Amino acid sequence: MKTSISKKAVTVFLILLFVSGISFPAFTSTNSSINNPEETSDLKSIIQHHVEYPEYAKEHSLSGFVLVAVTVNNEGKITVTESYSNSDYLKEYVTGKLQELIVDNPGENAGKTFYYRFNFKKQSY
Repeated sequence: MKTSISKKAVTVFLILLFVSGISFPAFTSTNSSINNPEETSDLKSIIQHHVEYPEYAKEHSLSGFVLVAVTVNNEGKITVTESYSNSDYLKEYVTGKLQELIVDNPGENAGKTFYYRFNFKKQSY
């Protein structure tokens, strides 16, 4: 019973993370949140400005995706509780950047879990 609940939770987590994204010019790095957009707009904006396409990945034409589940504590510290990626480099980069972040006023975000997907790919012109 517990295994089927865990499998369902992981399946739902992965399905929800394949929804939409935000684009950046030149190389595309997108992140998306599947939580209520009004609730996460400030957090999403903070993350969007902090996690960019890494220079190393641009220089080496690395592409891939990173799925993360993050929580924000009462002090505003972000903790990555789950992560999955097809690139170890991009996974380490994203989780490291997120764990550097401290939200000044966590407010209603404190104690909640948010799910994001980051896509990194060379943009074709």
